[in-house]
Amino acid sequence: MARIFDGLSSPEKAIAEWTKTIELLPEGSEERLDVRFMRVNSLIEASKLSEAEEELLEVEAALLSFKQPSADIKLQANFTRARLHLIKNEFEAAITAFEVAWDLHSDTAHKDPGLLHTIKTDLSQCYTRLGRHKDAVALMRSLMTPQYVSSGLVPDWRIAEAQHILGSAILYQGDHEVAEGELQKAIDMLATVYGDNSMEKSQAEGTLANLYGSSNRWEEALPLLTNVRKAICTKSGEENIACLMNLANEALAMWNLGDAEGALPGIQRSRTAFANLMGNTSPAAQVLGYHQVMAELDLGASSSADDIVPNLDAAALSAASPGTAWEPLLQGLEARLLLRNGDKTRAKAMLKSAIEELKKRQSPATSYRSFENDLKAD
Repeated sequence: MARIFDGLSSPEKAIAEWTKTIELLPEGSEERLDVRFMRVNSLIEASKLSEAEEELLEVEAALLSFKQPSADIKLQANFTRARLHLIKNEFEAAITAFEVAWDLHSDTAHKDPGLLHTIKTDLSQCYTRLGRHKDAVALMRSLMTPQYVSSGLVPDWRIAEAQHILGSAILYQGDHEVAEGELQKAIDMLATVYGDNSMEKSQAEGTLANLYGSSNRWEEALPLLTNVRKAICTKSGEENIACLMNLANEALAMWNLGDAEGALPGIQRSRTAFANLMGNTSPAAQVLGYHQVMAELDLGASSSADDIVPNLDAAALSAASPGTAWEPLLQGLEARLLLRNGDKTRAKAMLKSAIEELKKRQSPATSYRSFENDLKAD
């Protein structure tokens, strides 16, 4: 039963079912450990990361007492650890664990093709976040072949979700035209599997909205992001990571449309939540921290710059938003702060240099609009 709840994005119900199952299994058995790993995965899906980490450490410790653990339980251990690394944006560590799980798969008892499909799907997301776009797209395309799609061995919901991740990988690779077609296909597939009002369909629509934003089509992006945020937050809860991420995306769209005042509350709330969940140096907190200071400066002065700016790092920012020219953006942000501290000559030179570099890299005009406004205002 819990496996069905997981597939239907009901992690809270899955946690309850796993808990009941654990109580029926003998202490010290692989079967009990396997189900505990399953419960950790459901805790991750429910954004209960502290509980997931605590239980995972317990189960990993218990596994060490086994003299000859099976390939199946070793795979489950590495897969679960990898998924926790992934949700915490620890991509290098996640890749290592996913690749170990992949290697173990051929030695497992059932060689479950659905599980292998999931391992590869999650691994591709790590590749994308680290800028390995060709690897990500190639891996995802291999998962959309008849071996998986037409065999009946992989459930339709996994195939539909893989289609969404394929579209996302192509988007990050920079091929917006192809990505848009793949994402539209994913939305249709997810609607068929989960329903028109499902969270899964809304998530894919959110990715399509991000594509619109990446293409500087913010007027199209914002209403779609607002609808997505409402749908996902209603279904997942206001504190769920999926809700917080979509709140952030909506707020960033507002900022890109020049509405710093409307954007700031959503940016502040989501940044604080991600910082509390994953730390100030986590990629999501980094991106939102940058935009929080930018929005505050757009409105006059920043009250949070001293706390946020010292922690900003181009590598962490790139992990959250691959392909964005973070070095000149950080330079421009530093210049804006210098300008407000009275160092006008140096600030102007840095602003001009940042704008030139962003234009050279064909960054969206909205990304350096505030820099140009500062130059004009002075």
